[in-house]
Amino acid sequence: MRDLHNNLKVKTLLAMTAITADTDTDSVDILGFDALELLVSFGTAANTLSGSVMWQVVVEESDDDSTFTPVTEANDLLFTASPLASTPAATTGIVATFDADAEEDSVVHVGYVGSKRYVRILLEETGDTGDSIFSVVAVRGHPKDAPGLDVAADINL
Repeated sequence: MRDLHNNLKVKTLLAMTAITADTDTDSVDILGFDALELLVSFGTAANTLSGSVMWQVVVEESDDDSTFTPVTEANDLLFTASPLASTPAATTGIVATFDADAEEDSVVHVGYVGSKRYVRILLEETGDTGDSIFSVVAVRGHPKDAPGLDVAADINL
């Protein structure tokens, strides 16, 4: 039998909530893990989305959990075959854009394979989207001490 359950650790970076402005999620510490998948769930926006009213998703990284910068290297991120997610913009690090009502109730997931210890998501609003429902979850995998994830819990991972 293959055991995935004991080889994953999930952390909520942003609980399902309505946001109305640029929002940084909590960060995730990937020390002790060799894989990270970020899931951004977008529910609905109160106002009609368009090219001038939208949300953009940026993956940010840090060595110290204090100074974050956008991930702009395409080799540091992995994507599914989804029209919503793409390689990061060279200067802004934007990896996904929600700019049409048809994109509501969707999930974007991005794998991080960069070298920094801490990662988070920045949700950037353009225009007045009104209350917009988001949640963000980080899934860490391939622990170095599998299945001993209790060791990771002891150091607040």
